[in-house]
Amino acid sequence: MSTGSWMGHSVRTLGPLAFGFLIGALLSLAVFPKMQQQSSGVVDDCLMDAAAPQPLDMIEETADQWQVVVRQAVGGGSASSTAQRRAKVNRPRFYATELGTRDKVYVGVVSSAASIATAGVAINLTTFHHVSRLQFFVEDAESLSPSSSADVASLNLHRFRSDGQSSYMHMIEAIFNQTYHVNYDWFFLTPDSVYIKAFKLYELASHISVGGSMAIGRKKDDGRCDPGAGILLSSRAIETLIQVRKDCAASRVVAEAQSDLEAFELCIHTVANLSCIDEINGKQFKTWRVDGHLRPIGEHIDEVRADDSFNSALTVFPLAGDVDYYALHKHFVDLEIGQMTEWAASIEASLYNVSVETPDGPSWPVGVPPLSRPRSRYEVFKWELFTDSEIFVNEPNQNVRPLVGANRHDVDQVIDFGKRFVAQSESDLEFTRLMNGYRLFDPTRGMNYVLDLVFAKNGARVDRRVHLIRPLTRTEIIHQVPYVKEDVDLTILVPVEAGDGPTAARKFLARYARYCLAAVGEKRVTRVVLAVPSGSPSNSIEQLSRDLSELRARCSSSSNQFDLIIVRPTDSRAPLAAAAADEAVEHYGQDAMYLVLPPYVEVQREFMDRVRINTIRDYQVFFPISFVEYNPKVVGRQTVEPLPAGGGDAKPGGIVVDKNSNFAEKMRQSYSSQIRPLEVHKDVGHFDMNDFSIASFYGADYARLRDKLVKGERAVADLAGIFVGDLHVMRATEPAVRIRYHDKICNPGLTEDDYSRCLVSRREGLASKAQLANLLFKQMPQQEQQPLPA
Repeated sequence: MSTGSWMGHSVRTLGPLAFGFLIGALLSLAVFPKMQQQSSGVVDDCLMDAAAPQPLDMIEETADQWQVVVRQAVGGGSASSTAQRRAKVNRPRFYATELGTRDKVYVGVVSSAASIATAGVAINLTTFHHVSRLQFFVEDAESLSPSSSADVASLNLHRFRSDGQSSYMHMIEAIFNQTYHVNYDWFFLTPDSVYIKAFKLYELASHISVGGSMAIGRKKDDGRCDPGAGILLSSRAIETLIQVRKDCAASRVVAEAQSDLEAFELCIHTVANLSCIDEINGKQFKTWRVDGHLRPIGEHIDEVRADDSFNSALTVFPLAGDVDYYALHKHFVDLEIGQMTEWAASIEASLYNVSVETPDGPSWPVGVPPLSRPRSRYEVFKWELFTDSEIFVNEPNQNVRPLVGANRHDVDQVIDFGKRFVAQSESDLEFTRLMNGYRLFDPTRGMNYVLDLVFAKNGARVDRRVHLIRPLTRTEIIHQVPYVKEDVDLTILVPVEAGDGPTAARKFLARYARYCLAAVGEKRVTRVVLAVPSGSPSNSIEQLSRDLSELRARCSSSSNQFDLIIVRPTDSRAPLAAAAADEAVEHYGQDAMYLVLPPYVEVQREFMDRVRINTIRDYQVFFPISFVEYNPKVVGRQTVEPLPAGGGDAKPGGIVVDKNSNFAEKMRQSYSSQIRPLEVHKDVGHFDMNDFSIASFYGADYARLRDKLVKGERAVADLAGIFVGDLHVMRATEPAVRIRYHDKICNPGLTEDDYSRCLVSRREGLASKAQLANLLFKQMPQQEQQPLPA
């Protein structure tokens, strides 16, 4: 391309662009007028000294006119200076104070030394559980007799001395001093001669608005409230009375009152200027006055039992003694129960009428969900059969168990209820026995029962089938679990039994070395302690000591510690784990957390975190359900493990290690590809529910309950028994803990429960039922394996 043609092409390309810039500049000059630029020596944000404005052409910009000011960045500065500049926010102590939430009803009762032990105790028993707070005000409480003082010891009592003021003014003063006026919505003030239907009073206060200054009570002819029947005041009204309490004390009209009730009445309506109402939001404050011919009312309740005005009253006054309180309370509670029963029956009838129209029809009982429908065959619920003495359970390795403990208590309760249910319609039948029963737990419905009961009538047998249900109608909130942190130091105790215990302990140390090297940078201290009985061979102790020394050198960069202690069991009935725990708690202190592990165990790193979380001081101990390996010879799975140095022998299929080999050689063998890791599989092992050899607890809990370990002449197998009943024992399957197969010895000297549990654990630890059947089939003679004729 020639130079001329190239330039022409450039002009054609750049021409529109230049024309656009020119038009934009002209528009900017036309739209934005020329700004009169003014100068100052130093404008505030431009760092120049203030001066009078001058034309731009008169300014001489020299270096002397400029001043350098260094300002700190907005986000800079230290944390302490930033915190000082930030305004401090004062937060209240409780969330309720900041949110403005209050309790509902405060009840104040004016009593006396003569009546507090009778009327006061009666009011406390009938009112306390239904209101937010109940407080009694007694004048000259020092005059109480010793017996009266003992009776009122449990009451929330406020004592005051008489100074000429009304008792109610002392009550108002106490409410102000204790800041109750900011904690409650409603205040019910009454003398102790009034029966309070507390559950209806709380219901009334919960359904009316608390806004405004209101005095609700029995309205007299002159429009005033009668304090003798009890008066309900809003929090605004109480604040008003608090503000005018001194005016009430100085008022001549109030001072001329004949009684405390009249003085309080005049203070409310004359000084505080509060009007009385007996109805609000469609809710009426109803009272019932006891006439003279009905006193004492406790002896004449039958005469007014059908009176609607009496039954609907919130308060009944005046009463003669504590017998009237209890009689009235029994009447009103029975009346309320009857009304609730009728209401429940009507709801049940309406539910039945509605359920008839549903595709599944009405359920039984009415209002309880029907049995859940399984989504697959794996979710089908299984019924459990039980008799008078046995229960047939759905467990992989067990078909029948004796009916004892909680199961026995449950079955006895159900049989007794079934007998009484049949007797309601057929009273001439005489119960003979339980033929059989079935039960099924449905998580959405509850526990279902079917009982086949045998009765006798005139010498003839009569069978009856009864369907029962224990529904899930009440949910219970468990106590709050204490807060737990994971940064707790842990001491691992490894009891080394005689026999193959030292060999297993050395294998445990070789496996633990991998966990130790992987925990570099860990700040939490984990201490491994081998507990060796005092009668162990000296060469075994020396080998374990050398291994620990080598392990300390290799794990020096991590927060792991290793130690060996010689224990001297003082009681042959206690297990070696108890002697090890005794020695460790005495040596390392009661504030430490201890984890007891058998030497045959393989643990993973996350298990230590779960131990720290699940072990709570003064609250909970942790006994994980570990995965236990089946006998490799029985299941046909030969596991190859390294033998530690100095063993001098080798098991069949094992790796022979020279006595002179060091810990590094054992480490290399622990990583060897010949070793088959113990995997969690149904053909390899099972979760042993009867094994309690692994436990974690705090030393203080163990030391406090140590005396419960041995009670009697027989020995115990583990430490689980000392914590049951005093602390929460947590059990959960733990796949990260796996125990290698070893010969389990069951001592006949153990307690009956421990010995039977040991036998079951040893028997179930051989292999699964299918593997045992396969082994038996292979060992049968060839002629016995012929198939059966068709």
